[in-house]
Formats: sequence, structure tokens, C-alpha cells
Amino acid sequence: MELVVALKQIILIRHGATDLGGMLCGHIDPPLSEVGRAQSAALVHRLRHEKIEHLYTSDLLRARQTAEAISHAYRIPAVCRNDLREISFGVWEGLRWTDVQPRGPQYPALGAPSGETWREFSARVLPALRQIASGFKASHQIAVVTHLGVIRTALTELANIEPHAELLRQICYCSAHRFDVDDRGWNLTECFH
Repeated sequence: MELVVALKQIILIRHGATDLGGMLCGHIDPPLSEVGRAQSAALVHRLRHEKIEHLYTSDLLRARQTAEAISHAYRIPAVCRNDLREISFGVWEGLRWTDVQPRGPQYPALGAPSGETWREFSARVLPALRQIASGFKASHQIAVVTHLGVIRTALTELANIEPHAELLRQICYCSAHRFDVDDRGWNLTECFH
């Protein structure tokens, strides 16, 4: 007799573009750019066949504005959580990665000066994602609008994707990653851009 395992689906969505694209935003709170608003509208169109029942979002404006488009389309509230924020880059926020590379050989192990280490970031993000997943019965579909670092962490730590996999370099604005989640873990089933 085969054991049937009840699944939940979680769709992790990266927010739309801002005018600070290419910079280390971290906890800086820019709004979506005109391009980001168009990306959010296109995202809602791509999600039109999904049966999203619950919606969570980072409390940062770029994620909230992306979630608002989904919330409006599905007529469900978006629950804001600050533990879904991007990693804090401390004093590097607002700089380009090429500006900080010569100064930061310790990153990500030690983190950016006055920012979060990767370990601190993971210790914040992973329990938040697990709590969201455990809060619902099987067969529910949950969308989470968040940031590049959060999605990378979910892929490597929850879905066991290799840290240097090409997939981790393809997390573009308003991309979505669907996971089947059950008591055996998180299984990445689809990516759509």
C-alpha cells in the first residue's frame, strides 16, 4: 500500500524592479519603478491559473507593492512580515557590488559591516518560511512575495539546490518558484519568469 502524502504549494515570488536596480538594496525601502509596476501586472497575468488562497509579503515597499497587485487580483489580504526582508547589507546599502568587492572579502561569512551575516539572515528567514508552510492544511496554495536572498536561501537550504547552480543566477524580478511542501521537505517543481 502506497502512502499518500498531502502537499501544500508555496510560490516564492521576487518583487518587481526599482530605480535602484543593480545596487545592494537590503533594507533600503524604494518603491517599484514604472518597469516594476509593469512587471507586477505581467506577473498577475502569469499567475491567473493559480489558486492562491493565502498571501504573505516582506514589509519592504517594493515587495508590498508587488503583493498588492496579487492581493487585488485574488481578493485576498497580504500579510506583511518583517522576517521576510532581504539581508541587511549595512553600510554597503545603496552601493553596487563592484564597489564593495575589493573591501569585502569576508562577505558572506562575516557579512557586510553593520549588516547581517549569512548565518543571521538564514536564522531569520528559514523559520519564517517553515512557519508559513506549517500554518495551513494540505492542498492550500500560498504565495510569498519577497527578495532575491530569501529565494536563494529557500532553494539552497530547503530544496537542497547546489549553491553554485545556474538556477540561482536566474532569479529575475517578478520571477516565481513553486515548491511542493510536505513532511518530507520542499521540492522545487516549477520556475516561471
